[in-house]
Amino acid sequence: MLTSLDPLQSSVDEQLEAARSLMRLCYEECIAAVAAGAIPLMVALLSAGTTAGVQENVYMALAVLAYENPDHQRRLAAAGAIPPLVELLSTNTPASVQEQAAGALVNLNYQNPDNRRETEAAGALPLMVALLSAGTTAGAIPALVELLSTSTPASVQEQAAEAIGCLNHENPDNQRETVAAGVIPLTVALLSTGTTACVQAAACRFVTVLAYGNPNHQRELSAAGAIAPLVELVSTNTPASVQQQAARAIGSLNYENPDNQRETVAAGAIPLMVALLSVGITAGVQETVCGALAQLAMRNKRKLAAAGAIPALLELLSPNTPACVQFQAARAIASLNNENPDNKLETVAACALPLMVALLSAGTTTGVQENVCWILVKLADGNTYHQRKLAAAGAIPSLVELLSTSTQATVLESAAIAIGLLNYGNPDNKRETVAAGAIPLMVGLLSAGNTVVCAIPPLVDLLSTSTPAIVQEEAARALGWLNEANPDSQRETVAAGAFPLMVALLSAGTAAGVQQNRQAAMAIAFLNDQNPDTQRETVAAGAIPLMVALLSAGTTAGVQEIVCRCLGVLANGNSDLQRRLAAAGAIPRLVELLSTSSPASVQGQALEALGCLNDQNPDNQRETVAAGAIPLMVAVLSAGTTAACVQESACRALAELAVRNPDHQRKISAAGAIPPLVELLSTSTPASVQEQAAGVIVLLNDQNPDNQRETIAAGAIPLMVALLSAGTTAGVQDIVCRYLVVLAEGNKYHQRKLAAAGAIPPLVELLSTSTPASVQLLAAGAIGSLSHENPDNQRETIAAGALPLMVALLSAGTTAGVQETVCRVLIALAVRNPDHQRKLAAEGALPLLVALLSSSTPSVQVMSARAIRSLTNESPDNQRATVAAGALPLLVDLLSADITASLQMEAAEALFTLAVNNPENTNELAEADAIPLLDALVSDVSTEPELKHLAYFLLHTMASLGGRSAFKLCRAQEEAEKEKARQAANDVAQEMIEEEERENASKEAKAKSKKGKKQRQKEKKKGKDQKGQTNNEEQPSQDQVSEVEDQDADAHLIQEQQQPAGFSAEGGGDAEEPGGSGSATATAANQQAAALTAPLGSVGSAANSAPNNAAAAAANVASTAVSASNALHAVSTEIPTAATTAAASTSTSMIKPAAAIASNTG
Repeated sequence: MLTSLDPLQSSVDEQLEAARSLMRLCYEECIAAVAAGAIPLMVALLSAGTTAGVQENVYMALAVLAYENPDHQRRLAAAGAIPPLVELLSTNTPASVQEQAAGALVNLNYQNPDNRRETEAAGALPLMVALLSAGTTAGAIPALVELLSTSTPASVQEQAAEAIGCLNHENPDNQRETVAAGVIPLTVALLSTGTTACVQAAACRFVTVLAYGNPNHQRELSAAGAIAPLVELVSTNTPASVQQQAARAIGSLNYENPDNQRETVAAGAIPLMVALLSVGITAGVQETVCGALAQLAMRNKRKLAAAGAIPALLELLSPNTPACVQFQAARAIASLNNENPDNKLETVAACALPLMVALLSAGTTTGVQENVCWILVKLADGNTYHQRKLAAAGAIPSLVELLSTSTQATVLESAAIAIGLLNYGNPDNKRETVAAGAIPLMVGLLSAGNTVVCAIPPLVDLLSTSTPAIVQEEAARALGWLNEANPDSQRETVAAGAFPLMVALLSAGTAAGVQQNRQAAMAIAFLNDQNPDTQRETVAAGAIPLMVALLSAGTTAGVQEIVCRCLGVLANGNSDLQRRLAAAGAIPRLVELLSTSSPASVQGQALEALGCLNDQNPDNQRETVAAGAIPLMVAVLSAGTTAACVQESACRALAELAVRNPDHQRKISAAGAIPPLVELLSTSTPASVQEQAAGVIVLLNDQNPDNQRETIAAGAIPLMVALLSAGTTAGVQDIVCRYLVVLAEGNKYHQRKLAAAGAIPPLVELLSTSTPASVQLLAAGAIGSLSHENPDNQRETIAAGALPLMVALLSAGTTAGVQETVCRVLIALAVRNPDHQRKLAAEGALPLLVALLSSSTPSVQVMSARAIRSLTNESPDNQRATVAAGALPLLVDLLSADITASLQMEAAEALFTLAVNNPENTNELAEADAIPLLDALVSDVSTEPELKHLAYFLLHTMASLGGRSAFKLCRAQEEAEKEKARQAANDVAQEMIEEEERENASKEAKAKSKKGKKQRQKEKKKGKDQKGQTNNEEQPSQDQVSEVEDQDADAHLIQEQQQPAGFSAEGGGDAEEPGGSGSATATAANQQAAALTAPLGSVGSAANSAPNNAAAAAANVASTAVSASNALHAVSTEIPTAATTAAASTSTSMIKPAAAIASNTG
């Protein structure tokens, strides 16, 4: 019926009825109306000059048909609906028709750019603006602003606010005109409770548009009082549509605006918005509230967490929540966890990690995936516990899968960053990441789709100047981490040509280059870490002057911090680079950065760099002090004003200046360093700072009485003693023990002060086996220093239970250093103290000390021998126990020639202590074969006088006892004489062989000479006359005379060589011996003694007559020496005088001990 109607031929009533039918049909079923041909009919009715009633119904039908339906909008425009609608906006048309036409145009243009262009082309804008102002205002914006006044009907206000919002959306010019027209106070007035919900919602939308990203508008809206009514509109009594728009407006007002955030919180927004996160609230409201909370969380993390925001937000991550809500909830959670350890703990404790990991799967939207990745970034950043928890929840495989499945750049970026932070400092996560196949995927992302094997070359390529600054920055950062403690990567990075590019980044002068400076410096720092090759490359590339220049005041703190770190890496343990950096002017720049105006992070790195530059470098130390560093370093130590890490670095830097430099120690003390250093020893200070502060105090107090007094006056002793407790770290205990040693060594006053402060009991506790060996060593040393010549402290040490602990430390399971130090303590306790000697013996110290005589460490052997001497001195019981433990053979072994003189001395002194006035031990000493070794010490001219005296005295003691000792001594003498005789025979035989060889060579030379002379004489005779020859035949020739003379001389020489020693050529063997007219016994003794020298002549004769029998001659001498030695023993046991005479006629090496032994036996 509708399609058969001709508007031009129909009556008014028919047209009206048709229009009403069209309106009903469009309201009931739009698709059926279109199929029935409604669109051409509606357009015809608009343009046929129909009445206002007909037109009004047609406009209503057309508006319904076009509402949010792009297809119908397109069909209506194609049928020509827009021009007649625009014509009806003229002022000649009734108001109701104008209203409906305008509404129809709104629906036709909704999200339809083509229709908007056609509407504008048809001249709609001037007509609509004219309708707004009733002819009084020029322009749409002022007219719309006027319609926001309270005298305007609510429906008009609503539409005016919507129109203003659309006009201002992302249009700065319109925004400026709107604000200038006075829109802000009118809009704020519409937010009050007196207006309708629709008006409030429209006003909220306009506030959102005006405030987003515009700090000026944010301030003006806040100054006009917009925040308070917006917060009221968030309450649960407000319609959901208004809550949603109010929350969105709050988010825009608070975007990066701390002042508005504070005002919003003060207005009570947080509990209201957290309440809107609960179940039952519409998704739209929850979405906008989460967005607003994300903005507020930037500076109100604790308050939001206290209001219960974290559990409510985590609940919105469930699979049943719409994706738009999940997106904003994840964004808010990431913001709440940013640099907030408490919120991180609460998030992890809420058991939501599996829920978040599940949202990384392919089924969720990219926005949700991206924000969940950022949550993981915040949780994993610098927290190994959270790294483990996330890995256990399966985060690593899901993140790696995102690298392969996602095509969204922001998702790939956030996933890669999350993987990086999950792996930072976590070997287990690194292994899992590699096993999940992450490396090829990440390397592939570097190479724009090209297949590459290694990440380093494409990263180096990204450092080029054609790459965007942000990419250069991140490439430098990645290279830095790849090269950390990795020599292979360092070599490959250098080979890929990275150094010139990194050095170029150091000199980037633009604002964008700041981060490039920073990351390039960090990469260079990692490349140079303990790598001499890359350090040389750094110098060759000219990086040092550039880095020193970056320390100036014109660069950012972040760049200065990283450059300081790089300089510290370069200077660490490298004297050449220390000199180069100092020559480049690094030291004054670094000292300047110590001022209080520098951020703490910069101060800390500057101090670390100075410490590395000054390490074992006196020139740099002097320059640092001359630059005024000491007062600045001391200022950094002030408690409560500086970060703990900076104080720790300051302590290390001061330690480098103070070590082995009394002048610097005085200057540091004069600058007031000692009081703040002592304050840093308090229990509220971190252990690492305590350790470093105590270390500086030790250096300042070492052999410096003035500093010791000042340290004590500052209250250091009770603080140091408190640090010995079990609650502190081994490093702190180590340094405190060193301080106690320095303070107590040789100072009775300090010993008493330390003991009164309670130092001894905790030191004794540190001797337990559960304490690290280094601490045991120093604790034992401190006890030794406190107990040295101090009976009171010795008694307290023993009363504290030190003896069993120290004796236990002598066992084989402890280190040589601990054993040596414990021996020193035992010496201090036992010397001249019989009671302590008995107690130590009762604890089992003696067998363990004896066992230490076999130690492979000479210093332990020395101290154990000394300790044995201290424990056994004037203690017969301990002496017997020591000998029973097998000490004598071990001590005797330590007398041998291949032992150091100091160890020989200690062994001899221990033997003297054990043997003196103890016949039984003396005899045991003889049985232990000590006599030859003692005799060797006495005979050796290189033996120290004191050691020689001890050896002589031990021999004297053994001889004086007679019996076994004397017998052993004589037997030892016999063996010594035999050995000497054998050696003498060998020497004589060798000398005779050499003499014979010389004689034979001389004879051969003489024979050759004679033969030549004869030959020459024969040649002279030729040519003489016969008469001369006859005369020569009657008389001997001159040659014959010479030959006879030579033969006589040879015979005389042989005769001299055959004569025995002690005989003259004239006297033969009848020379008279001295003392020939004595008693028969003396004569016998003298004859026996003379036998020692008798064989020498026979050996010479035998050797002369038969040179090839030299070996036999040596054996003959040895045999004769044995007989002589036996005779000497027989005579010396009967007549002392004979022993003396015999000894005097033998080797001089035994003159002194033999004479002493003979006189004592007499």
